[in-house]
Amino acid sequence: MLATLRTMSHNGFMENAQPSQATRIDILAKLQPEGWMQIAAENLKLNAIGIENDDDSDAEMEVFADVAEIIKEDELIGNNVTVVGFGRTATDETLRLMAVTGHYNAVTSISGGAEEHIEGLSSGDEVLALCVHAAQKKKNSAQDCYFPLNRSTLACVEVELGDDDTPYIVSLLRKRQRMIQDIVASSDFQALNIHKKRKTLDLIAEDLSLELADSFPAEMTSLVCHRYSEHIKLPEIYSVVGSEYDAEVISGDKIRLIPQERNGELVVELSNSKEQATYLVRVDDVVDMYPRDSHLVELGEPTDEIEITDMIGLICQEADGAEAFVSSPIFRKLSLDIQRKALERYEDAIAEHLSTVTQFLDSVDPLEIEVRVTAFRCQPESTLCLGWSNPLVSQSSFSEDNDVTLTVDFVKVYNPDLADSKDRTEPFTSRDDFTLSGGEPMVLLGIGMTEMYYLVRARDILSLVPVYED
Repeated sequence: MLATLRTMSHNGFMENAQPSQATRIDILAKLQPEGWMQIAAENLKLNAIGIENDDDSDAEMEVFADVAEIIKEDELIGNNVTVVGFGRTATDETLRLMAVTGHYNAVTSISGGAEEHIEGLSSGDEVLALCVHAAQKKKNSAQDCYFPLNRSTLACVEVELGDDDTPYIVSLLRKRQRMIQDIVASSDFQALNIHKKRKTLDLIAEDLSLELADSFPAEMTSLVCHRYSEHIKLPEIYSVVGSEYDAEVISGDKIRLIPQERNGELVVELSNSKEQATYLVRVDDVVDMYPRDSHLVELGEPTDEIEITDMIGLICQEADGAEAFVSSPIFRKLSLDIQRKALERYEDAIAEHLSTVTQFLDSVDPLEIEVRVTAFRCQPESTLCLGWSNPLVSQSSFSEDNDVTLTVDFVKVYNPDLADSKDRTEPFTSRDDFTLSGGEPMVLLGIGMTEMYYLVRARDILSLVPVYED
């Protein structure tokens, strides 16, 4: 049967199969003889369950789970899968040669007919099968196609991998969303009453949220997205706002996934307990997601400790946001004007946070601020006209283990990479286009008495403490 199948698949019987330019993985090639032997054993176990207890659904699900692990189902879920082999739809009575491309659904089983002589099984046995949710071009709909998981009836099972530029977590979320959409669109789900539908989606949401929590065990999670809604709940405040730019960064300490009953769309809920805010983001709008440990430094006088600590943490948060934004796939697709405006927004936010301390420079007492940094560039005022990347400019740097404290009387948010790009006409393409900053906000520090200036990345600032006169 397999030899015939392969011959037919090369003679024009694959009109439903869609060629793809994406990277493809041959699932059958990865199984090897050992994998097929394990599947054959699970087939025997499945049919033994039917003899012993016709209603043992838990035992059946255990078999399906074991087979899912054998075929590496996690690579298939939510991805486009091309299958060529003998299969059938739910309404077909017998197997027929089929070649389809659709979303992988699940491992299941079908009843074998008398004429279906499948290797290793008797007529009428339950047969482990792959379920693929395949599109129907003419009817503008989709149907489930079932393929016995047997090497005598399968010629090709290939999965298309996602875009290499897509972060793993984004690809995973999109795959999970496609899986849920297939479930919601299925006839089995639609046949359920409203209560069972909600219970099914609640169980799915619980599993997905646990999976996400395992991937992001840090105290805080940052999420880069095209847009979001923000819900702030205080005694008398409730508001919903959207993002100002095409790429935004939000952070929170609790995350979960919410499937929508109507269409299976997946929504990320990110809560920030400190700000008493909840962010809702459609999976289609997620650009990247990454864990972030709390970055707070205890500084300053006892009365100023909380305020200044928060300031350093907020500065680091904005720096993380800028880094994620510049590193995201969406960044290089934006116009130069939008890129600049978005990066300037991060600079404005850091300037606002710095004002907690820099406001003291406008008073008579104190006149200076001690700034502890892990790395910097420096040059005298006399060479500022040369710029900061000129080889003649002196440079100094320190590691995190060897920080230095600078006493300054001038603090300003300033990124030469942006300021010196006024004549640029093409959009930035990556962090490499930002020679000094990597796209992150920078701060210019100055000492009027010595006429020395220091250029520091915002994230390299460990503390800022006003210096009071005795």
